[in-house]
Amino acid sequence: MVGGTADEQKVAELINEFRAENGLHLWTWDDGIADCERSHAYDCEQQGYFGHGAKASPKDYNICNERGRFLGIGPVLESAAQGVCSSPSGIVNCWKNSPPHRAQLLADGNTRHGAGISVNEKYAFHASQ
Repeated sequence: MVGGTADEQKVAELINEFRAENGLHLWTWDDGIADCERSHAYDCEQQGYFGHGAKASPKDYNICNERGRFLGIGPVLESAAQGVCSSPSGIVNCWKNSPPHRAQLLADGNTRHGAGISVNEKYAFHASQ
């Protein structure tokens, strides 16, 4: 999906606002990364699980990294949100208040990012590279 949904774009916008507030460069939207994240959110919704991997995969398996390699995007830093973090601002606030996710949102070496939100807005994923 070119450009992502309105909610996905809002997540990206709020992340860039947070980065700007911290004196960091803004990330550019990447449809390939967003497609990986959206696909993963859809998988979680359909299969009833939540995590960086796949339901039937080992815990150290990151499905978005694998999809990224397959698509030629490469590995990504991924953040995930579920449940109470359901609006774009709620999602980003959850990540900002979690030290490991906050560190990923403020990563300085990355330049591109994308977000994916499941149809029922139960699962949200963001990745940067």
